[in-house]
Amino acid sequence: MAYFVPKKIPYLAPNKYYAKILQNIFADGETISFLQFSYQSFLLCPFGNKLGFEFEKIAGDDLLHQRALAEAIVRLGGTPIFQNNAGVFLSGKNILPQQDLQTMILQNIALKEQMIIDYKMALSKIENKILQKLLQSIVQDEEFHLQNLKKFVKNIKTPSK
Repeated sequence: MAYFVPKKIPYLAPNKYYAKILQNIFADGETISFLQFSYQSFLLCPFGNKLGFEFEKIAGDDLLHQRALAEAIVRLGGTPIFQNNAGVFLSGKNILPQQDLQTMILQNIALKEQMIIDYKMALSKIENKILQKLLQSIVQDEEFHLQNLKKFVKNIKTPSK
């Protein structure tokens, strides 16, 4: 449910500091989220699981966010790479290979909560109005995803012991 992801981000003056802030969200946030939700949808969709299709939609939104962040990073003079600011390259190790629905949802909730914190931290450091609008719209998406994930976890029955 992407609220505001411009087809083209207007001109941005080069700013390596802002590019570095966005790089971490691009790699540690949106890229990991896209891969994790995609993986989970691959596991669930072949069985017609409704949650798998919801995960697929979230992955699609995350891909839109990823593309918008990548374009902003380039326009700021940076290079969007699959590496966080700590120098750690992303790999399959970053995806949590759970097959239990409740565990998947709880991990996804934790991921989205951290992403929202990271976006709000970025917003506190970035003064550019174009970037603020982009990040605020992505936060709205992430809050929407988080709200839905919390509803899903309530609907999963825990096994009786």
